[in-house]
This record gives sequence, C-alpha cells and structure tokens, in this order.
Amino acid sequence: MKIKRSAALLLGLVLSLSTSLSIAKANETNEILGFWNGFQSLTSVIECHKFTEGSESFTVEVRNQAGQAVDSIGLEFEGLGTRHLILSEAVTKDAYGSFAITSENGASASGDLRCHSIMYRLRPSGEVELVMTTPAVLPEDGPANAELEKVAGIYNSVNPDGDAAPVSNWLTLFNAGNKPADLFVEVHGIDGRPDAQQSVRIEQLGAKERRDIALGHPFGQQIGLYKVVTDNEDSNIVSFSTRFGQSSDGSEYAIVLPSQGATCDTALLPTSTFDPALNWIEVASLSPSAQTLAAQLSNETGASVLSEETEVAAYGQHHISVNSVLPLQSLGHARINCTAETPGFIAQSIYYGHPAAGISAVRWAYATQPPSEETRAVSSLLLSLNTFLGASNWVNFLGNEEGETLDAQFVDPAGNSFISSATLAREKQTNAFAAHSAVGSNFVGMLLAGSNSGAFSLLRAFPEADGSLAYVTSVSAFSIPKAQAQIAAVSGADECDFTSECKAAFGSQATDCFNSRSDSSICLCGSSPCDEDTSSETEDQCNRTVECKRIYGNSANDCFDSRSSRSVCLCNNERCDELGSSSSSSSSSSSSSSSSSSSSSSSSSGGTLDQCDFTSQCKAIYGSKANDCLNSRSDKSICMCGRNRCDQLSGSSSSSSSSSSSSSSSSSSSSSSSSSSGSSGDQCNTTSQCKSIYGSSASDCQNSQKNNSICICGNARCDGVGGSSSSSSSSSSSSSSSSSSSSSSSSSSGSGSGAFIEKDGIVLFEVESRPAASGWSKKTSISGFKGNSYYEWSGPNHFNNPGNGKIRYTFKINNAGVYEFRWRSRIAKGNDNTEHNDNWMQFIGGSNVSGEFKINGWTKVYQNNKGKWTWRSVTKDHDPQRIRRNFSKGTHSIEISGRSNGHAIDRIALFKANSVSFSESKFNNLPESNRQ
Repeated sequence: MKIKRSAALLLGLVLSLSTSLSIAKANETNEILGFWNGFQSLTSVIECHKFTEGSESFTVEVRNQAGQAVDSIGLEFEGLGTRHLILSEAVTKDAYGSFAITSENGASASGDLRCHSIMYRLRPSGEVELVMTTPAVLPEDGPANAELEKVAGIYNSVNPDGDAAPVSNWLTLFNAGNKPADLFVEVHGIDGRPDAQQSVRIEQLGAKERRDIALGHPFGQQIGLYKVVTDNEDSNIVSFSTRFGQSSDGSEYAIVLPSQGATCDTALLPTSTFDPALNWIEVASLSPSAQTLAAQLSNETGASVLSEETEVAAYGQHHISVNSVLPLQSLGHARINCTAETPGFIAQSIYYGHPAAGISAVRWAYATQPPSEETRAVSSLLLSLNTFLGASNWVNFLGNEEGETLDAQFVDPAGNSFISSATLAREKQTNAFAAHSAVGSNFVGMLLAGSNSGAFSLLRAFPEADGSLAYVTSVSAFSIPKAQAQIAAVSGADECDFTSECKAAFGSQATDCFNSRSDSSICLCGSSPCDEDTSSETEDQCNRTVECKRIYGNSANDCFDSRSSRSVCLCNNERCDELGSSSSSSSSSSSSSSSSSSSSSSSSSGGTLDQCDFTSQCKAIYGSKANDCLNSRSDKSICMCGRNRCDQLSGSSSSSSSSSSSSSSSSSSSSSSSSSSGSSGDQCNTTSQCKSIYGSSASDCQNSQKNNSICICGNARCDGVGGSSSSSSSSSSSSSSSSSSSSSSSSSSGSGSGAFIEKDGIVLFEVESRPAASGWSKKTSISGFKGNSYYEWSGPNHFNNPGNGKIRYTFKINNAGVYEFRWRSRIAKGNDNTEHNDNWMQFIGGSNVSGEFKINGWTKVYQNNKGKWTWRSVTKDHDPQRIRRNFSKGTHSIEISGRSNGHAIDRIALFKANSVSFSESKFNNLPESNRQ
C-alpha cells in the first residue's frame, strides 16, 4: 500500500508530534511507570506494545495516590504483540494514581514495551464524550533535575469560548524515586513576574506518591509558567499538567501537557485551523533574563505567512494566534528559535475544536509539543493503533528540510506484520494516511516506522452518532532502538531483488525478499530480518484449505489455524509435512482448476490484484520457475518467474504449468463453491477488505482474485446469503479416507467430517475432534474422560490476553432458539479450587439473549470443583452467570483458547434451554453428534 495524501475531512487535523514525560538514561528500577484518573467518570485503559521478539510475562501493579499497591494484574505477550488492560472501576472510581509494569524475568520492562494510558468517558448511547491520553514514563537513574529547565510548563485557565468559567489546570507531581523528596513549585505570571500566591513548597513527597495541585483557576482566568525545583539533585520527579474545560454548551474537554525542557529550536511545530479549530501557539521563556524569540509560521506549501522577532521578559510568555495568519480549514507549521545562546523556550500548539464555523463552543481539544531530543535522534518509532469505538486513526508525518522516505509496517495484536507502506514525504509538508482504512474496524496493534528525521504521530478521532466529529485526542509516538525494531523496515538497506538471492545468502531459512524491487528491501527469515534472527523457518503454510490441496493434493483437508503465523496444512487431521506427502513442486502437477481461474483473473487484471503472500504460494501455482512473491504482504503482490510476471509468460497459467488436470474432488469443490455462492458478486480481494466491512468476525476472503469472491465470517458467508459457506462445503468434500480418519478420531464420533449437527435441541462433541493447537496437550492420564482423550492447557497463563492456542468447533443448528453452553472440565493440577480452573471461550455467530449475561467476544469460563470431572461452566467473577446464546438456523462456531495452565477440557455441549433438561449423567453418556 502506498501512503498518500487523502482528501478526507480529518486530514485537516494537524499531526501531533511525539512527546513523552521522561526518557530514561538508565533504568534503576526496571519499571515502566504510568498514570490513571478515575475522576469525571473516566475509565482508564493501559495500552502496551511489545517491540521485541519472544514471549514474556509482565506484572502491572496498580497504585493509589499514596503509591500503595491496590491491584496486581498479569500481562502476557507474544513477540511484537499488543495488549490492552481496562482498570477496574472498583479501584479507580473518583480517585487517581499510578501504575508500574515490571518484567517477571527481572529484565528491564522498558527494553521490551512501550505503553500509555488513555482515559475515556462514554455517553449512555455509546459515543465517546471525553478522551485524554498520558504517555507512560521510564524512571531516570541519577540527577534527573540537575538542570531546572527540564521540568517546566505553561498553565492557562482562560476559557477559549469566552465563557466566564475558568478552565481547570491541575499539575501532577510524581516521585519516581525510591525515597521521599522535597520540592518547590515556582510560579510566574504571563509577564514573568514571580507569583508568590501560587508558588508552593511540598515537603516529603513519598516514594511513588502522586500529588495533584491546582494552578490558575482558583484565582480566575490566568496564564503563567511553572517550574519544579527539587532540593536534591538525585531526586526523580515526573510532572505534567492537565487542563479540564467546560464549554458554554455543556461540552467538556481535556488536554494532557507533559512538562518540557528549554530549547532554542522547536523544529517543526504543527498548526491547523481545520474542522474548524481555534489554534494558539503558547511560548514561555525559561531564561532568568530577557531573550529574543524568533517565530516563523508557514502555510501548507511551506510559504511564510508570519516572521517576527519579539523580546520576551525573563520567565515571560508570548502567544501567537494562528487563526490571524491562516484562514479556516488550513494547515501549516511553526518554528520557534532563540536569536542568541540563551536557555531558550518551551512551546506548544493548542487546538480547540468547534462544532461548526461561527460557533464559539468547544467540542474537543488536544495539543502538540516539539519532539524530544531523544526522539529526534533515534531511527525507529512505534505508533499505537486502536480503531474500536469507531475511531479513525490518522498517522501523520511532517517532512524535514530535505524530504524523507517513510518505511513502515502495520503489526496486528498477535505480532504478525501484514502491510508494508512507503512514500516520499515532501519537504516541510504534511503527509498523512488513514490507518483505519488499512486495518479495519475494531483493530488494535501498532505501526513500526523505520525512519525518523521528520516528525510523526497519530490522531484518534471519534464520531458522533450522526457521523460528525465527537472528539479528537493525540497519541504520542514512541522511540524504540533500531536494533530491536525487528519488523520495521530499514531505510536505505537494499538487500535483494528476489527471494532466491536471500536463500543464497542465508540458506533455506530465508522465506522472502521483503519490499523487493525497492531501495529498502530486506531478507526475511520467517517474520524477522535474516541478519538479525537465524532461527528456523516460521510455520505459515497456508491461508486456505485450497492452498494445502495445491501443495499436498486431495489428501489435504484443512488449513489449520489459518490466517495466523502458525498455520499448518492437515491431511486427514495430521500434519501433511509429517506424513511424507508430496512437495509443492510435485503437487504442482495436480493443481486445481481454481488455481487456473485465479491465474486467469490475475492475468487480465493489469497487475493490480493481490496474488500472493509467500513465494511458496507462487510455486504451488506456477511450479519451480516461480522465484518470488513481488510486493509480498501488500495489495499489489505479483508472482514472479525470473524477472517477469508469471501470469504474463506464454503458456504460464497455473493449469498449463501443471502437467495434469485437477483432481475430481478439487474440481467438485470448486463447482460447489460456485454454485453455493448465491450471488456472482465480487466482494473482495483480501481478507482485510472483508474486515473493513464486517469487522473482526470476518476471517477469510474466499475465492479471492475471482469474480465470485465471498467474505467469510467463521464458516458462513458474512452477508448471510445461501446458508453455509462454500468453504464449509469445500472442506466437507474431502476424500473418503479423510472422512474415515475423522470419524475414527473419537470412540463415540458420529458420521461425517464437517460441522456437528444439532438434533433434538442438543449438539455435543469431543474436544479432541479438532487438532490440538499450540499450548494444548492431548492427554489420557486422568481417568474418567469420554471419547479417546482430553485436552489440557499446558501453555503459560493468559489471564488478560485471550486467543492463544485457539481451536474452532463448527456446528449446524436446525432448531433456532436459546442454547446454553457447557463444557466438561477438570482442575488437573494443584489442590485449590480457584486455580487452574478456567479457559477462554467465544461464540462466532449468534446473538446475546435478553435477560441473560451478555457475551461479547472472549469470556472466561470457570468451575470450582476440584478432584472430579464437572459440567459446571459459568462466567463473571464473584457473581457466577450461566452462558446462553440465541442461535438462528444455520452454521455457527465456538472457539476456545488457553487461559489457566492445568485446566483440562473433555467435551463441549450446547442444549436448547427451554426444552432440554440437563443432567451430568445424561450428558456424560450422550454420543458425539453426527457431522455433515
């Protein structure tokens, strides 16, 4: 995907430069520290991203105002993963405090994570009403405040819409050190004169204690400067201010402003009057004597619209109205300089958004500050993405004087990189792109940017019910060490043109020439650059069952764990590559007719289709002459044969490159797929397009690259046309030996190998009827199980991040209605009935039942009976709730994933709540349901 300027309304919102509360020189405590606020009915959420490879466990200790621990929560990550943690209202209501994140292996958490906290308030109707974001900090070791200019900020209680009520300003002071600290908050008025009335001494601010003090608003509408001065040079004080305002129409807004250090060059400070906004640049001097400020404002094209020099009094301020030099709906940028070698200034750009032109009421507000020196110096950045609550995510990049090439990748919550982007940023101009369009709705993850001499950041914009703008917040960009940004593309590194060149250099572990044919190409071994990771090849064999059939022939009956980085082709429920099946080159001689159709479609596309993700997919279609998936992981990928497109070589269609015709079952499957489509519409080219339409429930673009492509949600069409999906019918048309193998997988298994069929209000299946995903152990050591085995979660605890070791079970409902879910499980280790007693479950399909506990996504299912197998299956801590779901007639699914190490599951059942009576003996002895 090429990043380009969009005409969308929100591009008028100016980019937000990266800011931080503190950057570590060294991390004495190995903690990442952050802040939460439960006043104003705010809900606090911690958003964290792991930017290094490998699984790791962390602990989040939630602390109150005094620094005392009030909650402790586990947080587990896979490599390059994203986790969000909602703090309990029981802890945070009408209070404020901090949190500390530590690694359970004793290493520095800051070496792996970047985090921030975001505070929301929603209207009863569900729209966002108020948002504010606070970056987490990395405690410094040593004289953090030896230079007093490093901890200062501007307070401003003037109401921007002219109302008489002042804007509240609260200064947060936090002692990040390990011993009490004495400090003095030195306050100056807008003219620089000392304000003895507001200046305050604070004695014995305890270790990890947070204290918020009022500035400005107790005395009306005022503007001033604060400096935090510590008595001891080795004290470690973090500070930031928060402005809470209420507009004349009742709207509320909040801005978080980290304290700053003096600079004589702010670099590029953005300005904007879009949507429409009142924009002020606030500048304060940190010099004890008068100094001259040089201000330069430019419009979007870089042309100067204001150039002035102004003498600013010692500790005085100068504010610039951007609206006086830029018309409404305009972009620009500013640069603030000193004219001599002086302590310098602090500066920030403040935006107050109005519902419409001519209306003074303020609907939203946010701020941008100059990037820190540390952020300017690094070569890789991490930006946090979140499109829940309907949020648009606008990633912005402001080019420097020379222009700048942006190399970036999106990374999903599981750490899979799925889109590569590059563009040339224009000199001193704003470049922006809609990340929400690339990742779809209800997505969390990150964007890793591999170049940073310009300025980056992100705006999250939330909609009203009518589609208008409800609120905007800026989210800081985080600096990360280049050596640890293992997925970020490295600008200027041109390693390869073809995957074969990578294999020649790095051997068979090389899987791709990433960004091939660009000047930033990288050899990838699995998901990591080969020159940084020599681990064995990553298992990502397939996206769809048909791809397995192309490689292994008709014996392949499933692409297990499809759409993950651990997908495996299954042949009769065993791994194909462990059964001595034919290789891709040999199976290419029996490629399916669907391959031919795909190739034909591609050939006539003009080169705009998405043909492949991996070179192995090209080889499966075109044989050994295919040597690269060009532009892999983009929406313009092309299979290359030598230096030419495979589909443009004479006689190069996949069918002609195969020495024999497709198998009868593959042909039958293709025919079935076509006939069951219910429509000849071409819905998609990639799964991401389906996700952008149907949300996270979309799991596949079936028949992609054909004119009858269909978005699939679970095992059914997302649009609900034609009942069960062609994918389901395709998988059920596997060979008789596959059916036989599946049938014999459980001693009580019914006939068929497809979806389990509900009969008389009951559907029941053995857990081992699907292959055990990573983290699950197939066992028989505890007696009393049904079928031929049970599954025990032997992976690590995943108390806050479901979806690990995911297994999906599909069933067909013939009698629509409300069904109750239960599984037969056991505490397989320990002697405590509150431990090792739960795992995760989610429904794919169906709807919540009025009056019953609502199940939205993954839910914890637990029991409290030790020493025996039990059907007790409830959710909601301290208030057990039964699990019920309303299912329409048709195909639906259930997914399970690991949560507590040592919890075992034997079989799973759904029964119609109003017509089937449940008893353990009855459901213990029921046979497994028949299958399609």
